[in-house]
Amino acid sequence: MFFHIGLHKTGSTWFQQHLFPNLAGVNCLKTKHIAEIAKPGDDASIFIVSHESLSGTLSSEKQPGDNKKRLTETLSSIAAVAPGAPIIIGFREHGSWLSAAYAQKAKKQGVQLKSYVATFSREDLSWCRSLDLIEDGSRSVFPFLYEELSWAPEALIDDLCSFLGTGIPANLAELLAVRENASPRSKAGQILSRPFFQTSYALRNFASINTKSLREFGGRLGTKLDQHFAPLEIGLDQDMAEDLRRDWERLLERIGNRRGRDLSALSSNGEAVE
Repeated sequence: MFFHIGLHKTGSTWFQQHLFPNLAGVNCLKTKHIAEIAKPGDDASIFIVSHESLSGTLSSEKQPGDNKKRLTETLSSIAAVAPGAPIIIGFREHGSWLSAAYAQKAKKQGVQLKSYVATFSREDLSWCRSLDLIEDGSRSVFPFLYEELSWAPEALIDDLCSFLGTGIPANLAELLAVRENASPRSKAGQILSRPFFQTSYALRNFASINTKSLREFGGRLGTKLDQHFAPLEIGLDQDMAEDLRRDWERLLERIGNRRGRDLSALSSNGEAVE
């Protein structure tokens, strides 16, 4: 049994809906209710429990520190249900992650960027601290970077499949071309997409209406409008920005050492540099 616990906005939907179902001998269950897990009685030799909410929340109603609290609670639950179970965890450069997290919320509801960023503490945003918590136990850990899906996706999937003990899917190139969960990055795009999400929620009790398609259409429409407007920029104070930059550099080194990969090319805001 493996646990894929997030983070949000690190390709979790793609892993759940496209990669894991195409891996030989793998059965994936998307749930955040660890205590209720029952391993299916089929021939799958690899069982993956996957849910991005296990590592935290993107809620605009949370308090600073809530995400580290949730991660700690998740790790305790995993230890109680499946002691020593391996864990898969994805990370993303902090500025890019905050922008994506905000966009995910803003396409659904009106929320101010500055106040949203303030719902995360420095502890919440320390990926190295998250990795410390996960590694503090007798378990194997597979940490990866969202940026690898663009920079070196084949190497990432090769490493992950080796960790799981299965082979690379033959249709990997086709799977990598799929994109999920579009979120507009401009204020105009977010305003345009918002009514589609609000309407879908109002109609969610009508079984004849595909509300998911309505939300997806709104997201895609908003991202098209992004082509004509500048994306919103995350503003962090100088001390916070410097702390997160150092945290990212340390994370690259730690993951690179653990995986036997040189990830230093991603040292500049998560983008590959020469």
